Amino acid sequence: MKKTLQWVAFAIAAIIFSSFSAKSKSDFGGSLTISLNHFVGDKSLVLDSITYHNSLNQPFTVGNFKYYISNISLTKADG
Repeated sequence: MKKTLQWVAFAIAAIIFSSFSAKSKSDFGGSLTISLNHFVGDKSLVLDSITYHNSLNQPFTVGNFKYYISNISLTKADG
């Protein structure tokens, strides 16, 4: 019960914070496109189908791929 109340309090605080810090839709313009290309060495990453080799020439396949993206910054076209 205590943990549930903590999560509810956190959710309420997050909603309040985001409502004060969010800009109106008219402040945002343009578009954003994110393109990620995944490679293993010089080969494109394909899950569960291609056998790759590490620096010791040991074969491996990639069945699960996770990563975290952080420290993203956006810059206007004029800098």
